[in-house]
Amino acid sequence: KPEGLLELFIKHSTSPGDWLVDPFSGSGSLVRAARALRRNSIGIEYDERNHAESKKKLNERGVGFDFGD
Repeated sequence: KPEGLLELFIKHSTSPGDWLVDPFSGSGSLVRAARALRRNSIGIEYDERNHAESKKKLNERGVGFDFGD
């Protein structure tokens, strides 16, 4: 999912501080988009490869998260 498109949807359907949940988060694009717009988010991913990719991308941005490892 393109982060720019997700940011557009999030911006127009939520307010700062709202919570978003992505139960199939893949590489974590919704979590990153939510964070950029000051929304809280929870991303759940079962696949280890996608989880690792999501964690890597969030760490690259210096985002502090509990990854539930």
